[in-house]
Amino acid sequence: MDAAPADFRAGPVQLCVGECRPELRARSAQLYSFVSPTVLGLSPSRGPESGGTKVTVMGDNLGAGSSVNVQFGNQTCEFFGRTMAEIVCYSAVSLAGVGPVQISVSVDRAQIRESLTFEYIEDPTVQRIDPDWSIASGHTPLMVTGTNLDVVQEPRIRVKYAGRESVNVCKVLNSTCMSCFAPSLMAEYNPTLDSVKHADEFGFIFNNVQALLVYNNTNLLYYPNPVFEPLSTSGVLEQKPGSPIILKGRNLVPPASGGVKLNYTVLIGETPCSVTVSESQLLCEPPNLTGQYKIMVQVGGLHVSPGSVHIMSDSLLTLPAIRLQMQMDNLESRVALECKEAFAELQTDINELTSDLDRAGIPHLDYRTYAMRVLFPGIEDHPVLRELEVSGNGQQGTEKALKLFGQLINNKVFLLTFIRTLEMQRSFSMRDRGNVASLIMTALQSRLEYATDVLKHLLSDLIDRNLESKNHPKLLLRR
Repeated sequence: MDAAPADFRAGPVQLCVGECRPELRARSAQLYSFVSPTVLGLSPSRGPESGGTKVTVMGDNLGAGSSVNVQFGNQTCEFFGRTMAEIVCYSAVSLAGVGPVQISVSVDRAQIRESLTFEYIEDPTVQRIDPDWSIASGHTPLMVTGTNLDVVQEPRIRVKYAGRESVNVCKVLNSTCMSCFAPSLMAEYNPTLDSVKHADEFGFIFNNVQALLVYNNTNLLYYPNPVFEPLSTSGVLEQKPGSPIILKGRNLVPPASGGVKLNYTVLIGETPCSVTVSESQLLCEPPNLTGQYKIMVQVGGLHVSPGSVHIMSDSLLTLPAIRLQMQMDNLESRVALECKEAFAELQTDINELTSDLDRAGIPHLDYRTYAMRVLFPGIEDHPVLRELEVSGNGQQGTEKALKLFGQLINNKVFLLTFIRTLEMQRSFSMRDRGNVASLIMTALQSRLEYATDVLKHLLSDLIDRNLESKNHPKLLLRR
């Protein structure tokens, strides 16, 4: 079947044939005994009946002789190569179907006597692929379920589209499961591909199993690749430390059923960040980094960079901002200390309260009483709790005016302008501010979400004013 190895051809070898001197006869017998090939076993010992299994016959001195032949029953095992320790060949198609066959090995027409068997089993089958979709760049994970998958050597998955065949690798997990990476649909990344495509052919390369080269039970679907917008017009996004990086794009979540989603990896330089995915953006929570780094997004076989990010260090903050930060830190420390002392006091007095609570239960107030004590502390009978009484003939006009004013304060532009105008008055004292704020909150009890939005605007204004001035930071929202 093949030529003898070079080390056996080098130099003359004299064997005793016919009559010769006794010493030559003894040397010839010793040399033949030394190179006599033996077979010890084979691996694997089974494979699909369609053949194509790469079988290794193991033994000693298997490289001797000028030719070798391996038979699986009456079928020749296609020779691949040999060394002194093994012979490698590919099993032929079984003519007798499934079942064991006897293995015979011959070297230079001399058969090696050793009882070896190889078992042909039913060809592997594929029953299900999950998910049944990928993206144009491929390399997304697929889980394949079937039978006899563990006899497949070097399994691969294939697609054919527009005359081009693409192949990717699989890994056998057990006899019924294997994981594969979807092949790419196109040779090059094409961001303009915005429609769903079907592969012209889709199948598996399992040894010599021809029936699965084209798998008709599933039509693998290919969604467009995710496309990302540039981070900025300059290509470099300026970012504060700790701020999330937002990557905008489209096709980020394929509209496939089953709940399987794409697995995104976002690298800042070489450091991954925590990613939250929505339909139109990736939210990247960056690690503690400063400096300029390239952003790289990896999903399936797609590797794309929307630009770079420059994360500024805290030292680049403006001087007023640094001053305000230091003042806020000091204020926070004082408040924390006061809270700690108050908590220690509370722990001291808790034993005295326990006995009272056991008898009377936890004291609580109804919402109306609680709100009045918070908004109007120390006032038991506030006018807002009584019916409106106006002397003379002004009752109807006053009620109408209050109704119209109530409509106005439900307009955010008016309310913000009204509050800012009052705060600009020098005669508008802190007590006046508290009273007006309490009255407005009373009027907006049925629209607390709207009131919260207004408070956020006012709080933002206050923070901006403190950044622009050298004023000491204030305790915000004290009531």
